[in-house]
Amino acid sequence: MESGEQSTLASQIANALDHHRQGHYSAGESLYRQILTKNPDSAETLHLLGMLYHEVGRQGDAMELIRRSVEIDPRQAHVLSNYGSILAKNGRTAEAIQPLTAAIKIAPQFAAAHNNLGAALERLARWHEALVAFDRAIALKPDYVEAHTHRGNVLRWFGHIDAA
Repeated sequence: MESGEQSTLASQIANALDHHRQGHYSAGESLYRQILTKNPDSAETLHLLGMLYHEVGRQGDAMELIRRSVEIDPRQAHVLSNYGSILAKNGRTAEAIQPLTAAIKIAPQFAAAHNNLGAALERLARWHEALVAFDRAIALKPDYVEAHTHRGNVLRWFGHIDAA
C-alpha cells in the first residue's frame, strides 16, 4: 500500500473510531465495514470492529474478527491482550492464556496485558500466578485500579482480609 493510501486508510479508521468512541455504534460499524470492503486485511479495522461488537454484546462476532486480526498481524500486543481478555470473559479462559502471554512477550511493559493475564488466571483458580500478574501490572502502573481490585479479590480468597 502506498503512503497516500495508508494516510487515507488511517484517516478513515480514525473517523470510524471517533464514532465508535462516541457510542455511535451503528455509524462506526458502517464505516468499519466500508473500510473492510476495500481493505479486507486491515488488521486494525478488524480489531476495532471486533471491539465494537464486544461492546454491543456480539461476542461471537467480536472473537472471530479479532482472531482474524491476530492472524493477519500477530505482533500487536494490544490486539492480543484484547483477544485474550474477550476469550476469557466468554468462557474460553484456558485458550486465553496463549494470546495474553504472547502480548506480554511482545510488550513486557504493557500493564493491561499483565492485568488481563491475571484475570484469566484468577478465573482458572491459578491464584499464585494471578497475584504475580497483578503485582506486575501494579508495578508498571501503580494507580491501576482494576489490577488492585483483582489483587484484593485473590488475597481475599487466601483469607488475607487485611492485605486485600
